[in-house]
Amino acid sequence: MQFSKIKDAGRRNARGGADGSECFDGHAGGSREWRIAWVVYGETPRDVPKTSGGIRHSDAIIRYQTQRLLKAEATPPMPTFTLDSSCIDAIDEGRAEVKFIRMLADAHTAGKANVAVVGLSAAGKHQAGSYFDDFDAFRDYLAAIDLARLEILKPMAYFDISFPDWCIEADGAMAALEKQIHDILFPQSQFTWEDYCEEHGMDPAFSPRGDWRQFKCGVQSMWAHIHNKRDVFVTIDDNFHKPSNKSALIGLGAGHIEHPQQTVAMI
Repeated sequence: MQFSKIKDAGRRNARGGADGSECFDGHAGGSREWRIAWVVYGETPRDVPKTSGGIRHSDAIIRYQTQRLLKAEATPPMPTFTLDSSCIDAIDEGRAEVKFIRMLADAHTAGKANVAVVGLSAAGKHQAGSYFDDFDAFRDYLAAIDLARLEILKPMAYFDISFPDWCIEADGAMAALEKQIHDILFPQSQFTWEDYCEEHGMDPAFSPRGDWRQFKCGVQSMWAHIHNKRDVFVTIDDNFHKPSNKSALIGLGAGHIEHPQQTVAMI
């Protein structure tokens, strides 16, 4: 895109500039008026009218480009949804919410929404009776429940919670956000696995388990959602829907927190 100077008058003549631009000039009654216009080279819109000399009016070109920009800005962005582990559990258990989760997945396939899950080694044991050993096993499981086409978000790096090849090494700001989420959702629980083990007389050398594992997966699901600036966090877990928790998480950037059935109208 280049600038061309355009001089308005009763009569206009076209001449070529040294740089290949088009200039319009002329006089009328001894007065001269200058205007700056956008002239787009390499593009010849069919709906831009021509002058008698075959040169397209600069006003029409400006109007054409403005309409294109306004049309692009008027197109609403695709909504983004994040499914937490409770939605995956609902599919395993055949709960009533499954049909709404499937509708979200179908909207993703149709290009009407962007739906994601978080790459975690399961808060609890899935149908196979064990945690996921690696990221490939997790992806195979998503394929088995017909969710392989969804986007997979990376959580923070945690031993036996995230997958080594699909996680993010946290910096100070990321860790601070995680702690805020934990304090909102699980203020009764210790934040670190080591502190949890000390409180409950457990050996921290073992893989995280029990309530702490479930808490950490819940926190990481919300963390990945906020970190990626997504629109709607989808969960069946009542802890996220408590009014005080919900408002506090929205204050951190969660956007919307909804049950699966409430999200269908948002597509």
